[in-house]
Amino acid sequence: MTEQTQQSQAKDETGCVIDEDNQIEEVLAALKNERCRKIMRETDQETLSADELSERCEIPLSTVYRVVQRLVEVGVLEKRVRLSSYPQYTHEYALVAETVRIDIGGESVLSLSVSRQSEISGGSEQPNQQLSAD
Repeated sequence: MTEQTQQSQAKDETGCVIDEDNQIEEVLAALKNERCRKIMRETDQETLSADELSERCEIPLSTVYRVVQRLVEVGVLEKRVRLSSYPQYTHEYALVAETVRIDIGGESVLSLSVSRQSEISGGSEQPNQQLSAD
C-alpha cells in the first residue's frame, strides 16, 4: 500500500481499501454497469426495497436482487431491515459509498478506496475495513 493511501485511510474512518485485482475489477465493473448506477442514484437520498427499486428503475425484480447483492458485496450499498407488522420485515438498501478513488503505487501497485458516508445506520460510524492480498 502506498504512503498516500495509508494517509488517506488514516483520515477516513469510514472507508475501505481494496488492493486485490479481482476485487478492484468487481468494484469497477459495478460502477460501469448502467443498472448498478441507476440503483445507486435511487438509493442516494432514501432507503428503498427491492420492489421499490424495480419499479423506479424499471428493472426486473430478479435483476434488482442480483444487482443489489453485488453492490452490497463491494461495499457500495448497505442492506438494512425495514420493520413492518410483526413478524414480517422487508430488506431495504441504502447507498453508503460517497467517493471511490484509485491509487497507483510506485511499483505499479493499484489500490482502490471506497469512502463511506459518515452517517450509516443511524449515525454510527463504520470502522476502517482493509481488503488486501497476503
